Amino acid sequence: MTIRLALYDDRQLIVDTLAWWLQTTADDVEVVAATTRWDQLLTQDQGFDVVLLGLTKEDNIEETAKISILAATGAKTIVISEYVQPEQAKAFLAAGAVAWLPKSQTAVVILDCIRAAYRGELITVGVPEVSGQLRPSPALTPRQRQVAELYWGGGGKSSRQVAATLGIGEQTVKVHLHEIRRRYAVAGTEQGTSVMMHERLHRDGWIS
Repeated sequence: MTIRLALYDDRQLIVDTLAWWLQTTADDVEVVAATTRWDQLLTQDQGFDVVLLGLTKEDNIEETAKISILAATGAKTIVISEYVQPEQAKAFLAAGAVAWLPKSQTAVVILDCIRAAYRGELITVGVPEVSGQLRPSPALTPRQRQVAELYWGGGGKSSRQVAATLGIGEQTVKVHLHEIRRRYAVAGTEQGTSVMMHERLHRDGWIS
C-alpha cells in the first residue's frame, strides 16, 4: 500500500520540511506534489489519495471551493491551519474535507491522520480544539449526505426508494445508513430513533 500524498501551503518551509520528514519516515507515503501554488497542484499529472491543504490568502479562491474540487477527484482532503472559527470548520467538512487539523499538531499525529483518511476512517483529532460543540458532529461523505437527505430529510423515502433515486443497490443504502449511525456513535452522540436522527442531522446542517 502506497499513499499518494499532495502537500499545499503558502509557507515553503512547512511544505519542504513536512515533505522531507514524510519521505524519510513513512515508507507507505509517497509525496507526489509539494507546492505553495494552487495552480501547480491542479496541473500535477499524478493523482492524489490524500491532500494536506493549508489555508492561504495568496489567491482569491475560496477554501471551500478548493476542497470541493479536490473531493470531486476522489482525494481525501485534510485541512491544516493555525486556527479556524467553528463555523469555518463545519463549512470545510460540508464541502468534502475529511478533517481539520491545527498546525500545532506533531508530524506523527499528522501522519496518523493521513493514514486514517486513506483508510476512510473517522478522524476526530483536532476537532475539540476548534470547539467543544463540533465533536458531536461527525463528517459525512457527499454520498452519505445524499442518502441522509433522502432517508431522514424532507424526502422521507424508504431504503428501496433511496436506492432507486440514486441508482445504487438497496444493500449499499443500508450500509451508508449504518455507517452514518456508527459515526455518530463513535462521536458519542448516538441517536436511538429515526426522529432523533432527523433532528440531529438537521441541527448539524447535513439535511434540510
